[in-house]
Amino acid sequence: MSKMDGLLATAAARMEALDFGSAIDAYRRVLQQVPSQAPALMGLSIAYNRVGRSAEALSLLGRLWAVASKLDSAQGKLFKAAVLAQIGYARQQLGQFQLAHDAFDGACRLTPSDELKARLAALDPHVNNQDPLKQLLHHARALEASLQPEEALKAYRAAAQLRPNDVSVLQGMAWVLRRLGHVDDALPLLQKALVLAPDRPELHNDMGVLFQDRDDFPKAIAFHKRALKFNPRFTPALINMGVAQKRLGHIEAAIEACRAALDIDMNLPEAHNNLGNLYRIQGKPAEAFKHIQRALQLRPDYADAQANWDELKQEAPRLFLARPQPRVLRPATSAARSKKNFPAMRAPKPCNP
Repeated sequence: MSKMDGLLATAAARMEALDFGSAIDAYRRVLQQVPSQAPALMGLSIAYNRVGRSAEALSLLGRLWAVASKLDSAQGKLFKAAVLAQIGYARQQLGQFQLAHDAFDGACRLTPSDELKARLAALDPHVNNQDPLKQLLHHARALEASLQPEEALKAYRAAAQLRPNDVSVLQGMAWVLRRLGHVDDALPLLQKALVLAPDRPELHNDMGVLFQDRDDFPKAIAFHKRALKFNPRFTPALINMGVAQKRLGHIEAAIEACRAALDIDMNLPEAHNNLGNLYRIQGKPAEAFKHIQRALQLRPDYADAQANWDELKQEAPRLFLARPQPRVLRPATSAARSKKNFPAMRAPKPCNP
């Protein structure tokens, strides 16, 4: 086996183990040697899609499609379908539903499968819908996904003019306002949404996050608990409750909440990062190493986990000499730790020191 074949095999194994950081690193090393190596380009595209970096995946997939579209053999047909399926997945994550539908449809025509048919069926309501409100909501979410919160807020406000009491509109507008730092403006919108839909756990969880932003952690915990009353397996509420407990100095309660989230889903990077940070605070570096490492494997560009990793490296350097480290992608900035950088309301908050 050549060195390149070994790197590709390693990358595939890392993908199978959901160690996306190491997989991305291995694929990049192949592409440094052979920039047009198709299996590495495809593997890297899939990895980027899995970690939410779909815009970067599309850039690579465009290069692949330029080659795949010219192939007429049986193997070429399979390759075209695979590229189209990944393009569809990336477009869907970016809120580009018609383009996603077109890509999945092309893949299904080449190699029909139940999975592709299910994806098309799930997209049909979005593509065929002519309701202007839903079109505005789709546009707003696509703008959020492309990191344009000011433009997204304009789209939500236009939707609110059509239907001021729509829960999704109220929740979406509150989410964007919070990301822009306007927590006090977001609060009444979520309160109104909760009056209209009091049994939706995500609304209670979002309220809890808003109260965390206002440093009212007891009230935040009360809302996270209400979310769990409606859905005991709602992991964002468990993770966010752990953050609030930690802010109050209740470290054991915070650890318990993170563990409960991981009992439901072992592949939650936020839960691993927060639990690792809590163990670090407790003076348990080996346990902290394991969980922060896993967070970075699951999300290679996780800024808060990278910051915790760097701090742990200073506090317990011996661990980094004796154990293998994850391949991580250092974020462009460390702004994720700044109070001005508000994470999305539906995502768990990081448990910073």
